Amino acid sequence: MVLLKNVKKLSLMTDDGEREIYLAEEIQIDVILNDKLISRIMCSPHRVEELVLGYIISEGIIDRVQSVDISRRGWKVYVNADNVNPDLTLELRSSGCVGVSWVESEEEKISSGARFRFEYVKNSLSCLDALEYRKTHGYHVACLFRDDGTMITRATDVGRHNAVDRAIGSGILKKADLHRCFLTISGRISRGIAMKCVRAGIPLIATKAVFLDSAVSLAEKTDLTLISFQNDYTAVVNPWRIFDFPVR
Repeated sequence: MVLLKNVKKLSLMTDDGEREIYLAEEIQIDVILNDKLISRIMCSPHRVEELVLGYIISEGIIDRVQSVDISRRGWKVYVNADNVNPDLTLELRSSGCVGVSWVESEEEKISSGARFRFEYVKNSLSCLDALEYRKTHGYHVACLFRDDGTMITRATDVGRHNAVDRAIGSGILKKADLHRCFLTISGRISRGIAMKCVRAGIPLIATKAVFLDSAVSLAEKTDLTLISFQNDYTAVVNPWRIFDFPVR
């Protein structure tokens, strides 16, 4: 018997009578930066330090990790840093992914010249098959890969943005060179998700779902490569990062 973390089994009434149903768990964490509460995030109750590290980088709250210290007491996560963006406002981010308040900089752009093999990116889709999702239909998956196709980390969460943040935070803690990595996710690529990659320095993001027009607009301005794998076609923005992108 496989024991699933962050999954609860409850007896609920259905149109077929009472039955046991697997549900994804969600909790609230408080993010306290330099003794100031800056965010309350609804998320899955695991690897929260990685989530918060990815969050403060991908939302532009801090711009580097060398001088960051993170600790946790209960569901409060404390961050000490000396390179903090002064324009912060308190937010409550639900797992439905309401983003933090930030102002985009016209100068933000992917500086990496990394290129990737199409085969490696396509094969990365296999990492998205999560037992937690199959049991609950309540989880998103984000996986971070090196440019040689090896997986660095795999993150799950009830929220799309949270899964991305957790993957980024885990990659940073594992000393990955994010400028030579790509990210593969289970959900759609919105402008907010794309911006997280730009801020973290990840030059390519792929999905088995779709990307939104707002993400395309951002990618064209920042040199971020987007790939969407569909049943009958593969769409790409900035294909020059792909060594062998097939054209029929």
